[in-house]
Amino acid sequence: MEFMTRNVWDALILGIIAVGLILALLRLRADFTRPMDDDDTDTQGD
Repeated sequence: MEFMTRNVWDALILGIIAVGLILALLRLRADFTRPMDDDDTDTQGD
C-alpha cells in the first residue's frame, strides 16, 4: 500500500464526492422534468 499517498487519498475522496454530486444532479433533473400528476386524481384514498 505504498502507492496510497496523501495526494492519492485526497484524489480518491474528491472523485467519490464528484460522482455523488453528479448522481444527485441527475436525480434532481429526473424529478424536475417528469410530468406533473393530474389534480383530478386522489392519491390519499379518502
